[in-house]
Amino acid sequence: MKRVLLNTLLGSCLLSTTAQTVWAADYPTLAATLQATLPEQALLANTQQLQSAAQSYANQTLPGEVTVKLNHENDALTDNKAKQTWEAGVEFPIWRSGQAHSQDALAQAYQNLFLAEQQQLKLLTAQTLRDLVWQTQTAKIKAHFSQKALEQTQALVEMVTQRVTQGENPKLDLLLAEKSLFAAQSDFATANFELEVALNTYQAKLNTQALPDLLPEQQAPADLLEQHPQRLKLQALIQIETAKLAALKANQQSNPSVYVGGKNEQSNQGVNDTFLIAQFNYPLQLDSLAGHQKVLQAEQQSQLSRLQAELRRFEQNHPLDLFRAQQAIFSAQTQQQLSEQQLTHAEKTLMLAKQSYFLGETSIQNLLISQQTVLEQKLAARLAKTKTFMAIADFNQIAGVAF
Repeated sequence: MKRVLLNTLLGSCLLSTTAQTVWAADYPTLAATLQATLPEQALLANTQQLQSAAQSYANQTLPGEVTVKLNHENDALTDNKAKQTWEAGVEFPIWRSGQAHSQDALAQAYQNLFLAEQQQLKLLTAQTLRDLVWQTQTAKIKAHFSQKALEQTQALVEMVTQRVTQGENPKLDLLLAEKSLFAAQSDFATANFELEVALNTYQAKLNTQALPDLLPEQQAPADLLEQHPQRLKLQALIQIETAKLAALKANQQSNPSVYVGGKNEQSNQGVNDTFLIAQFNYPLQLDSLAGHQKVLQAEQQSQLSRLQAELRRFEQNHPLDLFRAQQAIFSAQTQQQLSEQQLTHAEKTLMLAKQSYFLGETSIQNLLISQQTVLEQKLAARLAKTKTFMAIADFNQIAGVAF
């Protein structure tokens, strides 16, 4: 009866979790699928539009709009001598020195920002994917070992049942063994529920339950600071603010303009004269306008200084973050070795506990404790190994390595 109950429990849980688990994808494929769903993907298009607009402006022949002028004068309401004047022409602005260059630099800075944001989005995707994969893998390990624990506990119960039936052990031993079985069944159900939640979360994010082959990542070198996406983005933002400051300085006065047109004067005395007009306008900056420009430039310089400080802070903290991540790897490796040693010791203890129980030298409680310790140490050893892989993945994430 207990064997039927065990099979029913195993079947119901495995149908909903383990049987659906497929470990056949690869990281780049999953990363591409995940990246397309991230909200940050839309920011790339905005940056690209900024770059295109800035480059288009820098490539313009004229820095502003062309003005068409039409002027008519007559003395109909004054002298009434039939005098009239017609004038028509166009006025167009011209670039000041440095204006076009600053706009071209701004366009290039936006292009660098676009490339940096691409890399940063890949790194964000890698972080999300790593979390999903290792959470699911951890849940899978726990479900697997809970199944093994349930099977081994069931086998122990059957062995004790046989010995009690033969009169070799008291009925209390069977009750204690069955209590251990109930606990194993509860742990198994909980672990498989957590696995199902992990798989459903994974599928919701990636639209698949196909998981990558969980080979450990190779640890990245620690000298990748110059290529780190966050550093590249900060550098691009500094370039943008520098170009904006240069543009403010170049645009602190209005653009000069050239006017070209024609003028015709007529009167009732037979005057009919035509003139060509060429005019150059150069604006002079007043002190009041200069003060306003200084405020704008000071605000822009302040924004630039904040970004430069943020870049320096990142460059100072990054080596420390890598050092802590490296120490986490060492710690995980040490815990893995200790867990393996503890497992070896627990297995030897269990073997002696079984021998003592069969000889009647010890109680069922010692055997149950020894078996539970072995099961816990097996799980701990496997999880310790997994945590080492996770620590390496965290190191790569901090180093700026994506898939």
